Amino acid sequence: MCADKAPAENDSLVGAALPTAGPDRLISPFEIFLPAYLDNPRPAYDMLRSASPLIWSELPAPGCWIVTSHAAASDVLRDPRFGKAGYWDQIAADRGGENSAFAVIRLWMSQLDGADHMRVRGAFGRTFLPRRVEMMRPRVEHVVRELLDEIIAAGEPEFDFMSRFAFPLPAIVICAVLGIPPQDREVFRSWSADLARIFDVTVDSESLRRSEDAVKRFQEYFADRVARSDRSGDDLLTSLIRACEEEHAITREELTANLTLLVWAGHETTMNLLGNGLLTLLRRRERYERLVACPAAAPGIVEEVLRYEGPLRTTSRFAREDIHLHGTDVRGGQLVVVLPQAANADPAVVAEPAAFDPDRTDGRSHLAFGSGIHFCLGASLARLEGDVAFRELARRLPDLELATTEPDWGVNMFLRGLNSLPVRRGAAGRAAS
Repeated sequence: MCADKAPAENDSLVGAALPTAGPDRLISPFEIFLPAYLDNPRPAYDMLRSASPLIWSELPAPGCWIVTSHAAASDVLRDPRFGKAGYWDQIAADRGGENSAFAVIRLWMSQLDGADHMRVRGAFGRTFLPRRVEMMRPRVEHVVRELLDEIIAAGEPEFDFMSRFAFPLPAIVICAVLGIPPQDREVFRSWSADLARIFDVTVDSESLRRSEDAVKRFQEYFADRVARSDRSGDDLLTSLIRACEEEHAITREELTANLTLLVWAGHETTMNLLGNGLLTLLRRRERYERLVACPAAAPGIVEEVLRYEGPLRTTSRFAREDIHLHGTDVRGGQLVVVLPQAANADPAVVAEPAAFDPDRTDGRSHLAFGSGIHFCLGASLARLEGDVAFRELARRLPDLELATTEPDWGVNMFLRGLNSLPVRRGAAGRAAS
């Protein structure tokens, strides 16, 4: 523990102000993604939550329930009467019909229900048990130090944190877990960006084409890796090949589809945790300085970043049957969209939710990694990478500061993260390098 607890800061006025609204005008999911809400959606979430735990929205057609309270969100994520089946049918209908990307994404464990979900997740899950992940700490520390060595050696007064550190760290780590050459991460960068387009708020035909092409390239890449494997390694890819060919736990199609998920979601989630976290810390200089003085504060910072500015923007379920939930009748077949960040800012479970306070003791119930059977498989690895990254950033770059006052947020229905984050080193740091 570190002494001298820093005062919590109320951030209700940080970012764009909420546009004038009345009781007859509620914010729809699409409005929340408009520029006015990107940097600070909390006032909009508060307005929605104060009206009702669940609110009906006509968009996206044919309509959905928006969930903003922590209690209702937890119930939706944990109740087996809500499932994933049908979501991509609706997406396909909304976006011009089927394409090959939708077919692959339907095989992702994150989109499966029941026995199929447990079967596929079971094949992948053993590698990500917390005790096994902790054994990866020396490898993660090595990667972090190498990346920071490169940044410091370059001597640049300003650099983009997202491209120089936040993207390569989780990409290198997940490649190591899979036994994939680290240099291959470069081909993943453009494919991942194009795949993510399928989750954007509005998607045109060109974005759909590029998403479909990216999924195809991922599939071809992993099919080739599987074909060339000699089945003798001790990495996750070899273990999964055995699960497919010897144990028949998963099909070849499920294998390549979920390898794509692992690489894409695995690095996207951690990349956004790192970017959102550094932005949040550098906006509150005393918090970053406290981390510099006390690296042991890093785990608490990671948890509060996950609660306050987590990487997951939405997660959706379909009602399998008619359900009465928190005073609302949800009909079977209706879409329910959970807003984790709104749930994490619910004053019913968190005191002063608009304050960024890594010392709080009431924030561990956050839903940044989801909940229930679809709780994020890589949560322990993301936490480890965040812990190591923030410790080393504070140690090696103690004078880091923001080089922008207007963060470049991505417009994505599923993820919350930055396209870029320009930062600069102070004069002392530049002189030392």
